[in-house]
Amino acid sequence: GPKPVIERLSDAKQQIDFGHASFTQWIANDFLESESFHSHINSLVKELEKRRDQIVNSLNFYLKEQVEFSIPQGGIHLWCRIKKDFNEMQLLEESIKRGVIYVPGSTMGSQKGFVRFTFAREDKESIHEGIKRFAEALNSL
Repeated sequence: GPKPVIERLSDAKQQIDFGHASFTQWIANDFLESESFHSHINSLVKELEKRRDQIVNSLNFYLKEQVEFSIPQGGIHLWCRIKKDFNEMQLLEESIKRGVIYVPGSTMGSQKGFVRFTFAREDKESIHEGIKRFAEALNSL
């Protein structure tokens, strides 16, 4: 919309709720204080553990001798060091061609040769397929 209208509506909203959506905060507060929250968190942790275990198994299956990694005890990422020398951008391009994206370690400030995989968003089958495709990209270099 026109800038003056947006500014006036934004000002009115801030005057009504002090810049925060009160209703959704009440809902969030109720959920955070409920017993459902703790069971939800436990469920999420178990699911993340399954996905973490899947990426570990897939890396060991497809790239066992070519990579090193530590199994994360929490979080949503796994850092992996590729043992052979490779061109980071070329590997990323080859991976993208195969439908896989990851974070090259150098973009996160790590030493050359590292990649960071995020395993939280995909299901176990997609993780397995993604590591298979990543291995194909790496082996094509």
